[in-house]
Order: sequence, then C-alpha cells, then structure tokens
Amino acid sequence: TFLSRLFLTTGLVVYVFLAGAQISPGKLSKAHSSLEGINQCTKCHELGAKVSDQKCLSCHEPLKVRIQQKKGYHASKEVTGKSCVTCHSEHHGVNF
Repeated sequence: TFLSRLFLTTGLVVYVFLAGAQISPGKLSKAHSSLEGINQCTKCHELGAKVSDQKCLSCHEPLKVRIQQKKGYHASKEVTGKSCVTCHSEHHGVNF
C-alpha cells in the first residue's frame, strides 16, 4: 500500500542519513581541511577508537616538543592529563 511504501522510504532515508553520520559526523575546520575525506580518517583516529593524542602530536610537532620540555600552557597543571579533544574538537564545520 501507499502508506507502507511511504513508511519504508522514510525509514531508508533516515537510515542513509544516520549511516553517513557514522562515517563522518561533519566537516573539519579550515585548519584541518586537508584531512577531509573517508580515506584520511586514520590520520587522526585509531580504528574502532576515538582520536589519538599521539596522532595529534605527530602533526603538531612543535607543541609536542614544548610539552616534553614542560613549557607553555599545554604543559601546565591545568591541561596535563587531559586529552587533546577535551578542548580541541572537530567535525563542527569549516569555520569552527
């Protein structure tokens, strides 16, 4: 019937939308736009896990050095022990 086809079609649209959000929950900021795309995910994410601080610091090498030298804000007691994504999250759009 028409109603059952409408229900099925609506369900499929919602499923496709939600599945796409699982692949990429949103655009990256302008600063990280070079990492956009499905084949780039593992540059920041471990498979089956969230963003890896080690991967953040492998790209942000000068910051890593300052932290190792215990210099600057990112080496302070206020920040030490926190994950990078606590303050620096992505997938909120180009202008975030």
